[in-house]
Amino acid sequence: MHGTRRHHDRLLAAWLARADAPCPVCGYCLHGLRTARCPECATPLQLSLASSNLRKGPWTLAVVSFALALGFDGVVTVLLLVALALSPSPRLQPFGVVTAFGAMSAACLGGLLLLIHCAKAWVRVTPRAQWARAWAAFVLVGLGHAAFGIALWATLK
Repeated sequence: MHGTRRHHDRLLAAWLARADAPCPVCGYCLHGLRTARCPECATPLQLSLASSNLRKGPWTLAVVSFALALGFDGVVTVLLLVALALSPSPRLQPFGVVTAFGAMSAACLGGLLLLIHCAKAWVRVTPRAQWARAWAAFVLVGLGHAAFGIALWATLK
């Protein structure tokens, strides 16, 4: 294991002998570096492959969109069930309202599970396509909830 580390350090030094690369932490130019540690900030360095497709920002935006909506819908559904159990209201059709919130929760759960299931396929598309899909999920979840809220408000009026 220790020998492997030294081998990786030699590969890094050989690469830096030819390349201008900044330290990923402080930005110090590492060209010609002979060790696997930044001389400016002492950060340990390693040579690795990376891809811009592995950025988690877009996927996180899509997941958080569905997860927040699922949490909101779940809490509202529980509160409605408790309120209706304690004090039935003739203005609310309890089955319809609870069923509608349950359906919204199920849709958000489905979107969340689909994202998790497709996580490996997500990184195979370009970052631009990832962001487009993430913003589409965010906007669709938001618009779906806004339309649902307006429809619910109109029925309670």
